[in-house]
Amino acid sequence: MIRGLVLCSLIVSVVSCTSIEEDRTGCPCWYKIDFSQVDPQIGKLYLWFFQDGDNPPLRDSLTCSEYDDIYEIELKRGTVGFHVWGNVLENTTLEFPHRSEPVLKNSGGLQVDPLYSYSRTLDTYGEEGADVVRLIREYADVEIVLKGGAVEKDGVWIKLDCGTCGRYVDGRFLEESMSLYSGTTVEGTSCKASFRVLRQKSLRDLKMSVSREASSDSYIMEDFPIGEIMLGNGYDMGGDNLQDIMVVVDVSSGKVVICTEGWETVIYVDVRL
Repeated sequence: MIRGLVLCSLIVSVVSCTSIEEDRTGCPCWYKIDFSQVDPQIGKLYLWFFQDGDNPPLRDSLTCSEYDDIYEIELKRGTVGFHVWGNVLENTTLEFPHRSEPVLKNSGGLQVDPLYSYSRTLDTYGEEGADVVRLIREYADVEIVLKGGAVEKDGVWIKLDCGTCGRYVDGRFLEESMSLYSGTTVEGTSCKASFRVLRQKSLRDLKMSVSREASSDSYIMEDFPIGEIMLGNGYDMGGDNLQDIMVVVDVSSGKVVICTEGWETVIYVDVRL
């Protein structure tokens, strides 16, 4: 564990830096990090510290029972890239965790974990430093409703195509395409499906298609460039907390309504049954 190693190195540092007359620039920086603002429902956090010349980076993890305790770590003088990810669950694969460019990648294509992150460059030139972690939401929930026609009587499947399938832990996007699939559940005369999508580098790559399973084949009812529409309406994919999205497709009228907090847009398409 990093914290055990830190304690040993701290003892050495105290011994070697006891004189106020000596040059202390070679002594490490003792950094305190406050995790008390993290929602305890995020059960575990993964931490990375990228120090100049260190390969691999320092790594650690915390569980929710430790969030109220001040976390302390000894770091080299200079600047340190500090990155935190939470809710790394069963649908996220942590690739190359011990190397210089670890990656969080969607592993199944069926669902996306509700990831949260925090990144900051720490100033470790002084003898001490402090930081407070405030996570941001790295996903949006997408609810899709199909209304009218005979959609509730047949097998209807919805696919979301995305251009980003994961993230490097330092925040860069993993630009590999991925598709999310969902069947629909019947509620009255409507069908509903729910998705969770990761923050995307390009909204233009976010597309939705609807298909119906007929007796002997499956065919596309319609494709919808929902990312282009969201982009045109000012959806902020770079915001700290991504807004959820609702798409309502009225098969009878060919009307598609896409809305999120603050705006709503309506388009008309020829939806074929």
